[in-house]
Amino acid sequence: MILKRAIIVMALSYFGLCTWANDTHISFSAGAIGFYNEKVEDPQISLRDETISIEMLSQSVSYKVDYVFYNDGQALEYDIGFPVLNNSTWDEQQKKESDRRIDLMNFQTSVNGSETPFEKVRGSSDGKIASWYTKKVKFEGRAETKVSLSYSSPYGYGSGFQNYVEYYYGSARTWKGPIANLRIVLTNHSNFVVKQFENQVVGHLPEVRIKGDATTTVEYKEVKPDLDATIRFIGYQERLIGMNYDELQSELQRGRLTQDGLLFYNARQLRLLRNLIYALRGYIFKDKELQKFFTDNASIYNYKPQFDNVDSKFRFDEKDNIALISSLERVRSQN
Repeated sequence: MILKRAIIVMALSYFGLCTWANDTHISFSAGAIGFYNEKVEDPQISLRDETISIEMLSQSVSYKVDYVFYNDGQALEYDIGFPVLNNSTWDEQQKKESDRRIDLMNFQTSVNGSETPFEKVRGSSDGKIASWYTKKVKFEGRAETKVSLSYSSPYGYGSGFQNYVEYYYGSARTWKGPIANLRIVLTNHSNFVVKQFENQVVGHLPEVRIKGDATTTVEYKEVKPDLDATIRFIGYQERLIGMNYDELQSELQRGRLTQDGLLFYNARQLRLLRNLIYALRGYIFKDKELQKFFTDNASIYNYKPQFDNVDSKFRFDEKDNIALISSLERVRSQN
């Protein structure tokens, strides 16, 4: 066995769900996958599979990341590090004070199914890294090594309305070859509507699967990412499902909705969006939940209930939008 003193930064998903207060960007992150503090000219360990499972809850985000590595040479042992980063745009004093609050909750790791201990150490003096979780991992020769981690973290906070979940995976290019399978699984049990999914996987068409009322999986094959490659989910508070209301109203009324734009809406949010089209036409809701939602947010949606039936008021493109949303609701209910 060859012992190498290197830090491998094991890609904890970048914890975003951040917001802005004026120009203040308040967010925390954790890591990117790759070698750190040592340049590896000819890595012999490849990343066969990386699955990032993210569950958005009411007050926090839960993460589970599973890696399958393959070492095609002789056995190696590395120090691995899980950094907790502070990416806020606070001034230095605020950043140092925030380090006391930035941490991962319920952090657990395992190697080949066995839970392994870790040591928490102080981060960098500039405040960019709040802390590290470190330990040694042995990569047996001509064999797979499975590394898993799980943790939860509070949402970022501020006075703005946008929320982000970001995952930095770019330094995975330091492993041998591409990531054979890159899988992102988002389950949304929160009151945030994920309206955008951004990624930098150029030239790869993903396979997208919807499962149950709240889970969407995006999978890529043979990904060789750029060093700064990022996956990002952008969401809004559920009551603001019509955020950028004038633009959304225009989209709803001009038939601009697309299936791709709705893939990460959970079943409840699809129902709200479909009924927003009715609310825009002044429909009087009989359902108590919908009645309360649009009455409580009447000022946001300019909701003025006037009619028991609005079917005759819909244009063809509005009917198309209702049909599209309804089709996704059926998929959610059938899986």
